[in-house]
Formats: sequence, C-alpha cells, structure tokens
Amino acid sequence: EQKLKLIQRKDSAGSTAFSAALRRDTAIAQCILSEIKEEDRQAKIDVILADNDCLIHAVSYFAKDASSAAAVVSYVLDTLLELSQDRNLVQDFIERCDSTKQAVVMHAAQKGYVEVLRKVLSFYDQAGDQERKMKLLDMEDEDGNTLLIQAASYFSLAKVESVLSVVPD
Repeated sequence: EQKLKLIQRKDSAGSTAFSAALRRDTAIAQCILSEIKEEDRQAKIDVILADNDCLIHAVSYFAKDASSAAAVVSYVLDTLLELSQDRNLVQDFIERCDSTKQAVVMHAAQKGYVEVLRKVLSFYDQAGDQERKMKLLDMEDEDGNTLLIQAASYFSLAKVESVLSVVPD
C-alpha cells in the first residue's frame, strides 16, 4: 500500500516515477511497474495513464534518436495493451494532447521519427479502425498545424516523404 502510494505520486509537472523513468531507460520503468502486485493490474494501468504527457515527453525531449523513441513508445503501448486488453484505451492514450493540442504523432513528425508514427498507427491498423486513424493523422494543434504541416516545417524532402509514407492513399 505505501509502495503503491509512492509510485503513484506526481510532481508539480504531473510526472510520476514511471514517466520520469521512461526519460532514462525502459528497464527502470519496468522495475517500477514490477513493484506493483501482479494481481493489481488496474493499479499498473493507472500508473501508466497517470502522466498525460509521458509519451510526448519521451519522444520530444528525451529520446536520443528515432529508434530509442520507438522503443519507448512500443514498450508503453504494448504494456498498456497487455495489461488492459483494451485497444480503445490505448488509442485514447495515444490521442492525448499536450497544452499546445499536439498528440505524440505530431511530436514524432516534428522530430522526423517515422518509426514512432508506424508503431502508433499500427494500433489503429490492428484494430481495423481506419476512421480513427485518419482523424489522428488529420488532427490540428492550437495553431491549426497538421501532422504533415509539422513535418514540412521542420524537415527535408526525404523526411516529409517518409512521413507521407505512413498516410494511406
């Protein structure tokens, strides 16, 4: 009980020990989750969902490169799906936005992290939810920028082409 309270605690920015660990190493995040009793799946889910920006921060500020960003995103989304068995919950988590109304896909596009985009979009493909996938790809931030506008603003032709490669015809 005491350990769980410590794990669930947030700092002033809304980060938990789990989300802070994702900034360094998924092994640390795994260690934190493993300290929650195996039968308390909901507590583990709550810990993952507690920090609204955990995926965004991991991708935008702390990942060294596209591969490490994709590894963090894969770990979090796969773990959340395994624990919850609920694709809608995972998609809701993916679609969470930061204070500028940008979801993780927009941050990935800004960085040119196509591997992250592919991983995120695969959850929609596996669920057969093309409508929700296209809504995600077409979302706008507070300035009206779309995912493609973000990519075009920040990157070269090759990066824009790679971002476009994840968008269905």
